[in-house]
Amino acid sequence: MRNLFLLSFCIFVGLSCAKSAKENDVPHERESANVEEGGKMAFSISTKSFEPGKRIPDRFTCQGEDVPPDLAWSDPPDGTVEFAVLCDDPDAPSGVWSHWVVYGIPPETRALTVDADIPCRVGKNDFGRERYNGPCPPPGQTHRYFYIVFALDKKVALPDGAPRKRLLKAIDGHIVGRAELYGLFSR
Repeated sequence: MRNLFLLSFCIFVGLSCAKSAKENDVPHERESANVEEGGKMAFSISTKSFEPGKRIPDRFTCQGEDVPPDLAWSDPPDGTVEFAVLCDDPDAPSGVWSHWVVYGIPPETRALTVDADIPCRVGKNDFGRERYNGPCPPPGQTHRYFYIVFALDKKVALPDGAPRKRLLKAIDGHIVGRAELYGLFSR
């Protein structure tokens, strides 16, 4: 009986570790999520470009101007030294697909807009480009697109053009807050 218990425990731990060790894995909530602290909103993200959880307008996709939506965030955690932003499609056939990678955003910044002149670095998305590439799922499929802001307690020591995986590795253990929202798109 003891051996059966130990075997079951080892299998459970092994499966749990294997799942959490996936390099490309960033959990995406089913609904938009913001960090709560003591019952009040502590760190939140918003957009006026579309209603979170609803369809993303063509302007922000491959069907339109392919420009990023305006994002704003408030009440970052104490100790925030800089921000990083990702736009991810967790529904892509090949796994999480990165549409936008931005880091080195100064701590006083509270918004990213299409016309903003903010000193930051842009990483390489999964299209192989150092820019925003909007939603563009295969025809007939509806995908979720998560816009995630990370509050970090350390400056990211990466050059321009770092891909999502390198950014996630660099910020591991330095995330003091995370806020996200999502929209839907289909062609």
